[in-house]
Amino acid sequence: MRGHSRLRPGGAMRAGILAGVVWLAGAMSFVSGSHATARAGSGGVRLSQAGAQRGIRDGAVELLVGGDVTRVEGSSTARLQLGAARYAAGGSLRVGADVSYAHISSLDVLDLEARPGWVLPLGNQGMYVVLDAAAAYRQQWVGSFRNALYPVGFDAAFKSMAGRRAALTVRAAWRRVFGDPVADFNELRIVASLSVWFHNAP
Repeated sequence: MRGHSRLRPGGAMRAGILAGVVWLAGAMSFVSGSHATARAGSGGVRLSQAGAQRGIRDGAVELLVGGDVTRVEGSSTARLQLGAARYAAGGSLRVGADVSYAHISSLDVLDLEARPGWVLPLGNQGMYVVLDAAAAYRQQWVGSFRNALYPVGFDAAFKSMAGRRAALTVRAAWRRVFGDPVADFNELRIVASLSVWFHNAP
């Protein structure tokens, strides 16, 4: 990872992991709580026509676990990711939040990321293209030395639903990372994740 030899003094690894847990808990609370009610009528929930065809309804909540391979200037690393997303507008809009962690030699890296985006159906077979914008806060540290980076970019993903309760997603995530002590740099991540869905019954 670039620039870790010039990290600034700061907190320890425990504080970074705690921040990630708090971020994910808040994201899950937001996506599942603040808009959990759906329009109802005559004893049932009304789905929009588009949402019914795609199997994603207003207010659906997705919780995911995944991993990725990140390539930065010729070197590759792997990381673990947890996330949550809420869907609106008949399933065609989403807002998501992720926390991911990687350990690279003696360097620890924690990302807290927001990803609003659009969901485009591929026919009526439960398959979609997902396009997201992304902005993140990254904390990286070695022992008691740390620094902050700011990745910004976009994602293009393919999502395949297994009914209304599970999905497999593969996405390519491009980021321009700002704040490195040496120089800003580009980053390409290939992320695979499995997810479970709530509030998505027909």
